[in-house]
Amino acid sequence: MNLKMRLRTVMAVLALFAVTANAQETAPTMHLTLDKAIELALSENPTMKVAEKEIELKEVSKTEAWQNLLPTVSLTGSVTYNIKVAEIKTSMGSFKMGMDDSNTWNGALQVSLPLYAPAVYQTMSLTKSDLQLAVEKSRGSKIDLVNQVTKAYYQLMLAQDSYNVLN
Repeated sequence: MNLKMRLRTVMAVLALFAVTANAQETAPTMHLTLDKAIELALSENPTMKVAEKEIELKEVSKTEAWQNLLPTVSLTGSVTYNIKVAEIKTSMGSFKMGMDDSNTWNGALQVSLPLYAPAVYQTMSLTKSDLQLAVEKSRGSKIDLVNQVTKAYYQLMLAQDSYNVLN
């Protein structure tokens, strides 16, 4: 799939050059230098855009892996309002289990911090490797695209010179 996308890019660049080579004088022409062609290909190539987004995604994954080492805080609370509390009647008399029309408040705060989490450290190592891989893939795609555009540019120059020699 990646090869097909590169072939399409090369074909588009060749078609662009062919159109400018065969354009009439009244039609506006686009004069491309090799540097402009490479810059245009790098900025408009979908493979390069996907590679940039992949690097951003891997950087977010790296940040998420670090977040697993941060402490977690949990706060819970409850309020109970007693309209009429339970009353126990015995032979010795009766007594209530609290006061009527009273509130009971309960609260809890829990803080946890992972001291040693081997799975998290392994994940962090893998995400670092994934990020390096994404950067290398992007660099490889860029080098390949520059190579393809350079070849297409010089092939077009050769074709134009051959055409001028024949005329």
